[in-house]
Amino acid sequence: MDRASFHKLYHLVRTIGGLKSSRNISVEEKVAMFLTILSHHTKNRCVKFRFKRSGQMVSKHFHHILNCILRLHYIFLVQAKPVDEDSSDARWWKF
Repeated sequence: MDRASFHKLYHLVRTIGGLKSSRNISVEEKVAMFLTILSHHTKNRCVKFRFKRSGQMVSKHFHHILNCILRLHYIFLVQAKPVDEDSSDARWWKF
C-alpha cells in the first residue's frame, strides 16, 4: 500500500470511524498493525515482536480497527443497481 492510500484510510478511520489515539499508541500505529496482520497473514506473536507491544494490546487494537472498518462499510461497499429490462446499453443485451 502506498503512502497516499494509507493516509486516506487513516483519515477515514480517524474522522468517520471515530478512532482516537491512546496514551501509548497512535492511530497510525494501530492502522499499520491492522494492515500488517491482514496483508501478510502474520500471527499475533510476530506483530507483537515487530511493533514491541504485548499480544493483548495487538489483539485489542486489531479489534478496535476492525470495528471502525465495519462502521465504514457504507463507504467501502456500494450496493449494485439492477439493470432494467428495457436497457438500451449494448453491454447488457445478452442478459
